Amino acid sequence: MCSATCQWGGYGPELTPLARIPKPDGSGTYGIEQYEVTREQYAQFLRAPAAEIASALGTPRDGCTQQPSYQPDSVCMTGSTVCTTSCSRDPQVCVDWCDAYAYCKWVGRRLCGKIGGGPSDITQYNSLLTSQWTVACVGNQGTFDVFPYGAKPQNDVCNDASNGCSASADACITMGVGEARSCHGISDPYSTVFDMSGNVAEWEDVCVLVDPTHQTIRCQTRGGSFEDYPDPTTTSLKCSGSITDRSDVHAALPYVGFRCCAD
Repeated sequence: MCSATCQWGGYGPELTPLARIPKPDGSGTYGIEQYEVTREQYAQFLRAPAAEIASALGTPRDGCTQQPSYQPDSVCMTGSTVCTTSCSRDPQVCVDWCDAYAYCKWVGRRLCGKIGGGPSDITQYNSLLTSQWTVACVGNQGTFDVFPYGAKPQNDVCNDASNGCSASADACITMGVGEARSCHGISDPYSTVFDMSGNVAEWEDVCVLVDPTHQTIRCQTRGGSFEDYPDPTTTSLKCSGSITDRSDVHAALPYVGFRCCAD
């Protein structure tokens, strides 16, 4: 396991800095990574010994016990919306929820979930009191029905379909994390957290067993992606999210990445 100040056991550069977010109950702060996990960072994880990853992971979470590999899905990575040139700073996509969970555990952090520890309850995924991801996205705005940068949608602020790309023509694509320099919260410390709207949707530690017979588990994604348009009548790019923004725990998608949190 690597800590926030180590050099990843010799596998690469330091971790993404954490923004320290005030807990709603006033009891202190928690951490959330300022940027989505990049292709370069995930590659360091893949170079780590399997035994080291297993030691950091501990007991696998439900749905992840048969995880054969943490490699990004090879078919997904050849998709037309996946970066192919100078991609080291683009967010890692085409990894499933179990991959994201394992990476965050390996670096000594965790997939964003409940403030204080563990997963968020499926009924509280967008709670302004308990959700690490939601509280960081909303900032001081007081309601989750907003964008990180304000109450009303704005074009060309975040990497979304408002920049003129055509999602239907597969012309939208990821960009380097933090390159959309205005795509952040309104005031410190929230203004140091980038891309919570657009670029890629983000896996969250919020999962539900939807089919006990086949052990089908679906997990929440947040923030929308480069394919979504900032429409005030929809929730995909808002801090609120939607219960429809859930995918199978083993789905590897070209528009979904992740970031890690800490206590």
